[in-house]
Parts: sequence; C-alpha cells; structure tokens
Amino acid sequence: MPSEEMQASERSLTMLASGSAVMHFVAFTAVGYVALESITYGAVAGVLSALGSFFFLPWFIGISSVQSDDGDQIPFAEAAARVPASTQLGTLGGGLEAGSVVMLALGFATDGPNLLYGIAGGLAAALVIHLGWSMLVNR
Repeated sequence: MPSEEMQASERSLTMLASGSAVMHFVAFTAVGYVALESITYGAVAGVLSALGSFFFLPWFIGISSVQSDDGDQIPFAEAAARVPASTQLGTLGGGLEAGSVVMLALGFATDGPNLLYGIAGGLAAALVIHLGWSMLVNR
C-alpha cells in the first residue's frame, strides 16, 4: 500500500505535468496561428508537445530526485531504473516534445505549413529520439 506522501508526490507530479501540457498546447497553437498563419498546424504541434510534456516531466523529475538523493554519483541509466514512472513513456514524451519542435521547424522551412509533412516529420523525429533514449537507459 503506497504511503500518503508517495500519493501526494504522484498527485503533485500529475498536476505539474498537466499544467505544463496545457501551457505547451497554448504556446504551440499561438506560434502556429501568429507565425505560420495556420491554427490547425499549430494545434497539432501543440498536441504533440502537450502529450510529450505530460509523459516526460514526471519521469525526468523522478530521475533528478533519485540523483539528488544519491549526491549525483549514480549513473543516468541506474537512476532511470529506480524511478516509479514508466521509462518507455518518459522517453516517448521527450521524443514527442522534440518532434513538435521539428514539426514547427518544417512549417517554417517549407513554403507553407503542410500538415501531412509536418506530422510525418514530427513523428519520425519523436520515434528516433525515443529509440535513442531507450538505448541510452538500456530499456
């Protein structure tokens, strides 16, 4: 049975991740609307970033907490193994956040935001980064 302190900590991390996800969605949607003149393109990039933030933030804060408790002497992969949050979701979240940035970059680099190319590029970048991080933490 989890302790009340652990439940409060998990609840706090969920609230923090939720708030971050909302802020990411709003920011990316605004960039899509203002800079790319496509609210749909920005909203899709915002959804990718929001999902990424929701999955990545609790995992990364957990790793930081484990390393802080052990005086930064513990390797990253070992710290990731001690975190109760899912490593696969955490690495996928980091990939989705980076993929949303790639999606916006593709919107700026091409003649205009192409939703199909943006989604394909963003998801491809997310999967490559997820694979790299998964190999880094031996999962």
